[in-house]
Amino acid sequence: MNIAGFSLNEFVDLAQACQRTGVQLIFADISCANTSQEPHCFNPEATAEIIRAVQNAAPDATIGVKLPYIPLPSLLKQLVDVCQETGVGIIEVINAMGQYHPVDEQGERRLGGHASGGGFLTKDPAQGMVARIADLLGKDSPIHIMATGGIGCGPNCPGQDILDYERLGATLFGVHTAARSTEFPYPIMPQIFDAIRADYQALIH
Repeated sequence: MNIAGFSLNEFVDLAQACQRTGVQLIFADISCANTSQEPHCFNPEATAEIIRAVQNAAPDATIGVKLPYIPLPSLLKQLVDVCQETGVGIIEVINAMGQYHPVDEQGERRLGGHASGGGFLTKDPAQGMVARIADLLGKDSPIHIMATGGIGCGPNCPGQDILDYERLGATLFGVHTAARSTEFPYPIMPQIFDAIRADYQALIH
């Protein structure tokens, strides 16, 4: 379950609802860029506070965090340090480039339009994020890296997308199923995921 809130209390309320209904995996979405409010992920202290609050509200669930493209190495290191200190289970890397983000080390900000940029065209930045996070975590980290951005299930060869991310350090993979994508002239059916697995298995063998 992905939960997103604009305040700490909203995250807590949503996490408690997940706990009551037996949700086993919760992603704290601190990356949402579809707002004029600065996403929580650009504040390491706020990120730590939200993660700990969600962990306390849903003690039976594995907690992950969702991160967008982070352009500043110093900020990314701080966020990865927070993830390690709080003991999250998964860092999910999405391919959205947040509309409101710091553009330099002096903290200058940019505010874009009403939506973030994402989709298959931003696979390269998302791959860079996976590689950078894997390097910051180190080889023996118990934290999984989940690659989501740029993995399709249409003609763009999802098996190869998964393999590309795996080589960079990702261990979990999310398949892009946005109905608005031009990749999808057909409904998403369970058989598509069987085809993705077969495509990936063929590539690794």
